[in-house]
Amino acid sequence: MLLFSLWKGAQAQDNELKVFQLNRDGYNIKASAYVQPQKIKVKDDRTYFWIKARQLHYSQGGFEGNLLHGEFVEFYYSEQIKEKGNFKNGLKDGVWKNWYESGVLKEVITWNEGVMNGPFQSYDQQGKLIKEGVYKNGKLDGTVKEIDSTGAVKEVKFKNGKEKQAKVRRKKKEKEPEIVPMTEQGKAEETKEKKKWFSRKKKNTETPLKDEPKKEEPKKEKNPSKKQPEKTSD
Repeated sequence: MLLFSLWKGAQAQDNELKVFQLNRDGYNIKASAYVQPQKIKVKDDRTYFWIKARQLHYSQGGFEGNLLHGEFVEFYYSEQIKEKGNFKNGLKDGVWKNWYESGVLKEVITWNEGVMNGPFQSYDQQGKLIKEGVYKNGKLDGTVKEIDSTGAVKEVKFKNGKEKQAKVRRKKKEKEPEIVPMTEQGKAEETKEKKKWFSRKKKNTETPLKDEPKKEEPKKEKNPSKKQPEKTSD
């Protein structure tokens, strides 16, 4: 029992974590790391982050210090947050975020044990989305969208990191009416057309006079009968 307790105690010490306050290139860092060196199977294609002599180091395929494990936060000189994420045995893991010094979100990347694997987004300094897509085992895979300042979207299809097809969709703009300056001749023609229009309108609005009924003339007899002289008595 005593040996078992000592073994458990030693194992707990090996897995013990400590929060380190570091400085890298003038930026303050708060990072969680193992107190004791860890014995892990190193992968040659992965980048490991570790601490030695209170300095942050990183190297591909190996390490020589206290591996980072747990939360990592880096700050600008102004104490504005710069980067935040988690480590797992010295490797970036989960969702990592980066910010501009103004506080605007700059980038979101998904990691899986030191390899970019999952969705990502990039933003400009105004916070507008300028790029998004998916990483699969460290390589771009599927449709990657790039949005420029005009709103035009460029869609590029990738498979296993290789570009397959590109397509650009531009934002439609409403066509503004063209204003053409009028010449003297054009003004004269416009005046002439207006006069014609008013003249036609006037005619259409006038009420026409009704025709008076014609007087019928007496019919003339074709063979008028002669009147006989009246007889007078003697």
